[in-house]
Amino acid sequence: YQNFSRIIENANVIMSTYQDDQLGDVQVYPDAGTVAFSAGLHGWAFTLNRFARMYAKKFGVEPAKMTSRLWG
Repeated sequence: YQNFSRIIENANVIMSTYQDDQLGDVQVYPDAGTVAFSAGLHGWAFTLNRFARMYAKKFGVEPAKMTSRLWG
């Protein structure tokens, strides 16, 4: 988690450095579904929202609540 969080934070710092007002917010947020975790070698990818929906259904909770528990 800490490595992924640091990498995402560093990417957001770089993107905010070159931000253009016409583009709006270009930063990425795992809990908003704008980050995908993947392994090209093994052919899989997922977002936190996808996992949250799966686990929310399994445990009978709201997907948004599960997303906040998965990240942060």
